[in-house]
Amino acid sequence: MPRPLPPVNITTVLPDEYELVRKLALHIWPEVYREIISGAQIEHMIERMYAPEVIADEIKNGGIHYAWILENGEKIGYLAYGPKAPATACMIHKLYLLPSRHGEGFGGAVLNWLFGALAAAGTSELNLRVNRKNEAAIRCYERNGFRKTAEDCLDIGGGFVMDDFLMCRSLRP
Repeated sequence: MPRPLPPVNITTVLPDEYELVRKLALHIWPEVYREIISGAQIEHMIERMYAPEVIADEIKNGGIHYAWILENGEKIGYLAYGPKAPATACMIHKLYLLPSRHGEGFGGAVLNWLFGALAAAGTSELNLRVNRKNEAAIRCYERNGFRKTAEDCLDIGGGFVMDDFLMCRSLRP
């Protein structure tokens, strides 16, 4: 029998908090990815993806929603997803928790919240990319109904690639 999901609160990241998202990424990424990608690639990706102006542009022009993952008012992670629209697919762009909170069910709780929010908006499916070597994340996604649909190796500049599985989960009943 699956254990109950922990209570989690999801709140919107405000414009004056974009730098806090970057700082949390600087804390999380080196621990999560140290056995998967090089330190140079971690730095490249954080600079490319987490500059406050990049986050602002994704929100304003890309329809991406950034949210904090909170437990008892404490920021334990962040989420970025979108765009969302009725009868279309939505993408999880980022879902990261403090490594000290891994294995406690928060990933499943966040996904459960997201499934409900997107289904209520009429979104038909949820897609994501996950590094092929990130076995813990892959297991979490598979436990939560995602299936691998393809493999992709995306050039991200600087001599680096994202070597990922593409995964999908239907949000239809």
